[in-house]
Amino acid sequence: MNIADVEKVINNCAEAALNTDQILDLPFAHEPYYKFLYSLAKTFNFSDIIELGVYKGTGIAHLAKGSGYYVTGVDIDLNNVETQVLVDSNIDLIKKDSIAFLKAMLDNEVSFGLFHVDTNHEADQLKQELDQIFRVSQMAIICIDDININAGMRRVWSTALHKNAKKFEYPKLHATGYGVIFFNKERNNAPK
Repeated sequence: MNIADVEKVINNCAEAALNTDQILDLPFAHEPYYKFLYSLAKTFNFSDIIELGVYKGTGIAHLAKGSGYYVTGVDIDLNNVETQVLVDSNIDLIKKDSIAFLKAMLDNEVSFGLFHVDTNHEADQLKQELDQIFRVSQMAIICIDDININAGMRRVWSTALHKNAKKFEYPKLHATGYGVIFFNKERNNAPK
């Protein structure tokens, strides 16, 4: 899978999310970045779909609806998850710190993963999450919510990038910014 093909599909998913009136039968389905997650999950054949930072469960519900496969949500506090959001039975919730979860994955490399990162919006946390995702993934699309919510998040988004990755920014998907990274460990297929 080359970067030009992936970039085209990611851009198409973002464009569709901004220009479709289709509303899924899920809470907050009118939000463009939720439509974007649904579209990505539906379009690509991911080996793993993982949301770091579940909060109320809206993001993972859209991922599950789009993929049809099991999706995993990781959060240190699952008390806020609204059960009516989790209508699909293909959702697995894990109560654990996101970095500890990713470190535990090192023995089971992800061949092609979709990661949605929406944890505590602290720069150090995001940097560590990205470092771990780069370690555990052969290839991944990493979606990061709220990249402009504070100076620390913006700094990590602007500077932290693996040599085999390419960034895309979609400010219209979310008021506080939305970023996507495509990563491929294989040098001959790595983004340039």
